[in-house]
Amino acid sequence: MNCVFLTWNVMGLGRPEKLRLVVKTINRNKASIVFIQESKLQCMKSQQMNRLKGSKFEMAFSPSVGTAGGLILLWDPKIFQVQRCEIVERIVVLIGKILKINARVAVINVYAPNNQRERKDFWVLLSNLIASLQLPIVLAGDFNAVKSSDERFGMAEETGAMHDFSMFIRDNGLIDLPLHGFQYTWVRRGNIYCASRLDRFLLSPEIIVWLPKVEQKALPRSLSDHHSVLLAEVVKSGSGRPFKWFSHWADNPDYAETIVKVCRDSENSGAVNCLRQAKIATKEWVREENERK
Repeated sequence: MNCVFLTWNVMGLGRPEKLRLVVKTINRNKASIVFIQESKLQCMKSQQMNRLKGSKFEMAFSPSVGTAGGLILLWDPKIFQVQRCEIVERIVVLIGKILKINARVAVINVYAPNNQRERKDFWVLLSNLIASLQLPIVLAGDFNAVKSSDERFGMAEETGAMHDFSMFIRDNGLIDLPLHGFQYTWVRRGNIYCASRLDRFLLSPEIIVWLPKVEQKALPRSLSDHHSVLLAEVVKSGSGRPFKWFSHWADNPDYAETIVKVCRDSENSGAVNCLRQAKIATKEWVREENERK
């Protein structure tokens, strides 16, 4: 079974119609790990919990502070076998094994502060957490920040905030795949149209190696100012020449460093080119390894 990730700032789950729509979106896209931000729930009634979980999911819940914030992580135990859950302010972490690839990973749901000074401290907190985990990660949520001016429209540029967010991504060796579907994930309509790409998935290079056909796509908006974002493997027509990859290669630190460098150098050229360059680098690395023997 495929592992399909979905992240969504729902801007409140208190209304029954909002809850129904979230469940419908999860089911329609066959999501197996779901990141929800801004539930605005201090506690969940059993009826709300049962409706959201259904018979498929297990759940981790971080309550809102008053009517602000609130995080939920849902996972299908047939897809993701959770071993530990950690909850800190604005962060929920699941540590476990994705059964399809038989790999231990950390899944992290975040809702970053909207204040630049608080957000800068948040990047430090999150970076320290990532370093302590020592695992490949799938990080998703509402980051309340953009990397560059082309990720926002109709708003004043915040050069310092863009730099901080870009450095956070780079310093933690994370990959931000191109976004399909829509250019922005948050939209405010009115007299002045504003839009930003606030919601996204950030991945360790190992995740892309294990799930080479993965893409992220913004889905149409509905009852929130935010688009939900889907991360899933896309099966495309055509029969290219197969490339055999052995999992034990990832245990070699030299090979891992090679792939990390390729992903960093290719992060702005799209997932297809990144994988193409990783394939070329892998073949070269294997050739050199065989010559050393």
